[in-house]
Amino acid sequence: MVTKLFLLQCRIFGYNFVRLRKKTYHRSATALQVFLLVFLVSLKNTAFRNEIVL
Repeated sequence: MVTKLFLLQCRIFGYNFVRLRKKTYHRSATALQVFLLVFLVSLKNTAFRNEIVL
């Protein structure tokens, strides 16, 4: 589960760095992707904490 999130993070940031080098970088799109990634990670962390408590 953590591996999938790590791969997603690498894909998002790798793609954005390639776009930055091509001068077609869009800050708002990156901010949205980072927000979604943080939201997904927080959901997974909450689920993991709930499993530990149970």
